[in-house]
Amino acid sequence: MIILKILLGIALLTAGYDLFWLFVAGIGFILGLDIIAPFLPGLPAWMILVIAAGGGALGALLTVLCQRFAIVLAGILAGGYSCLYLSQELVSKSNQLSWLVFIAGGIVGGVLARFIFNWALIILSSLTGATLIIHALPLELSAKTLLFSVLVVMGTVIQAGHMLQKSDHPDRKTS
Repeated sequence: MIILKILLGIALLTAGYDLFWLFVAGIGFILGLDIIAPFLPGLPAWMILVIAAGGGALGALLTVLCQRFAIVLAGILAGGYSCLYLSQELVSKSNQLSWLVFIAGGIVGGVLARFIFNWALIILSSLTGATLIIHALPLELSAKTLLFSVLVVMGTVIQAGHMLQKSDHPDRKTS
């Protein structure tokens, strides 16, 4: 599962803006893998992957049926997931305020997704991709902090470049 997280993290870092359905599907996959599966202990690994894939498929379906709702929902989940993981990894392992941190991050992510759609996709997919990658790697705290920062900046720059290329192209008009 470590390889899946790293691959999904790289995909979100580099293509979250271009393939927003991938971003929403990736959030559904993460939700199934990291948040729901621990509540179902004793399941075999293949069943956890099926649950995670189902969450990803649901996310992709939501983007087709109701794009704006799916993006706001993904923003809430991505903001919550990233803040929750980062607070536990970089600040404290304590679970006392976990839900509060998740809710606060979710509110920020949802508001970003609602009001600054393109930049929210870029920022949230970069944060989520970087979070997945550092979560999967057994590094010291200082190395994780540095790698996270580098990955977020790298992902944001790559995706912002994609967005600007699309807006400069004469055959493509963005709204």
